[in-house]
Parts: sequence; C-alpha cells; structure tokens
Amino acid sequence: MTRHYGIAALAGFSKLPSISYFHEFLNKITVSGAENFEITSAKVFNKFGLFKGKIVNLDANIISYFGDMKIGKTKHGTRNISMRAIMAFVVQDQETSNPVFVRVEYPRKGLKPENITVPMLEITKDILPDLEKVVFDKWFSVGSLLDHLDKTMNLKFVTLIKLHQNRIEEMKSIPKDEFKPLVGSDRQIAFKDTTLRNYTGNTKLIVVNFIDDGEEKYCGYLTNDYGSTEKRIIDEKSWRWRIENYFKECDFLGLDALPSIELNKIAAMMAIKTSSFCLVSCLKKDLGADYKKMTIESIF
Repeated sequence: MTRHYGIAALAGFSKLPSISYFHEFLNKITVSGAENFEITSAKVFNKFGLFKGKIVNLDANIISYFGDMKIGKTKHGTRNISMRAIMAFVVQDQETSNPVFVRVEYPRKGLKPENITVPMLEITKDILPDLEKVVFDKWFSVGSLLDHLDKTMNLKFVTLIKLHQNRIEEMKSIPKDEFKPLVGSDRQIAFKDTTLRNYTGNTKLIVVNFIDDGEEKYCGYLTNDYGSTEKRIIDEKSWRWRIENYFKECDFLGLDALPSIELNKIAAMMAIKTSSFCLVSCLKKDLGADYKKMTIESIF
C-alpha cells in the first residue's frame, strides 16, 4: 500500500539546502503552520496504515538550552535541576511506536497538564478517529484532567498515582489475602476503587506490592478502564516506555538540536523530523519484515 511513496519522497531532493536558505525557510513558517503540516501529514500516514490508532502514549521531552538568551526554566527529570529548556510534548501510537503529533512550548507558570493534554488529544482524535485510550506518566495524574478525559472526551486513561503518604497508607490498608500473584513476576497485585480530588465518581486503583532490597514497597496505577484485566493495564503502562525509545532513536535525527530559540522555527523542525520519522517507517514497510524493527540509524 505504501510502496514507492518513501522512495519518491527521498528522490525528490537533488541536494540538501544550504544552512542560510534553510533558516530563511524556517523563518517563514508559523507555529500553527507547522502544526497544520503535522496534522495533514499524520492523516495521510494513517491512511497508509502507519498507526493502529487505538492507544497512544503522551509524554514530554525536555530539550536543554545552554545559551545566553533568557527563556523559561523547568526541572530536568534526569539531572534533577532547574534549567532553561524547550518542552516538546509528543503523542505516539503505542502499538507501532510511530509519532502522531508533537507540540513545543516554552516553560511557563501556566503550563499545566490540563491545558497541554486536552488540546493535544483533541487534535489526536481528529487524526485517529478510533482512539480509545491514552497512557501517560504521573505528571498527568490530575483529577480535573482525568475527569475531562473520562466524562467529556470518552477516553480511557492509564497513569501512575503520585506516591504521597496518604496514598501509600491507602495501598497498605488493602488486606493481604486480596493480593494475588502477578503472572510472570515475583510481585503481588490487588485493586480497589478510589477517589481523586476534582474527579467525579471513582477510579480504579491497581496496587502492586513487591520487595526491593529487603523493603516492602508499593506502586499504584490509576485507570477508568474497568473492562481490561489488571495485567493488561499494567502492560499498557509499561509500553509507555516506547516513547522513551522514540526519543532515543530521534537522537540520530537531532531532535534535541535546536535550530533557534524562536518557537516557530523549533515547531517547524519538529514537524519536519516527525514527518521524516514516519517516512522512514513507510520505507521500512516497503522493504519488508527484515527491516521492520531496524532503527533509522541502522537503515541509514
């Protein structure tokens, strides 16, 4: 179905543009123009069967900035320090690992999970009409956001619960005889209904109990999916790490190499690289099964 499209796209470039011409081109693109290009491209890629379109991962990638220009700061997860950065929010088709939509933002005080996630998922639902579920990390486990996804957008969600002391005590209060072995591991699993601030009704709290360095520990998964098994939901949460693999693979594409600190240029570059990633995915489909799991760098 996608045969020759990738080859035609690559063959259309007789040479790469010079840096000056390239930046002149980026200067002409607005943020909305870049996003519209992403959306239009993603809809075509969806017709080509590049996405399964049922479950997506959503996460943020922090692109550190070490220059002298004054831009907002955010906390870097791995470095555990506050630093100047650009935040790239990525929606990824979970089953295929292909990126669907990327939005870039300056760190700012009003940048909260709800005002990022809702518009991004509205765009994603426009691209992927059969979207059913979103999987994300605990930064997104905000009651008002989860309530909106459940009641207004009719989406299932899976996320980690924030391990505040009251939540740990709640998990510890589950009777030990309610825990069952988690298949394929040395951990125990149980579940219960729980409440969230600013969330109407109950959500399902899946609790995993385990021993780490001789100490009993707990982790909790929040979901409004009462139809899937607890094992399935935990697996879907673990597959969120495919988005981390995407970030790593995009190191080769220079995802973190900022062309500027002007948001329109960054948005344009992200749109181009997202489209490039999907073009190579089309190429991998054309080349056949031996190439399906190869990275972009390996194919290059």
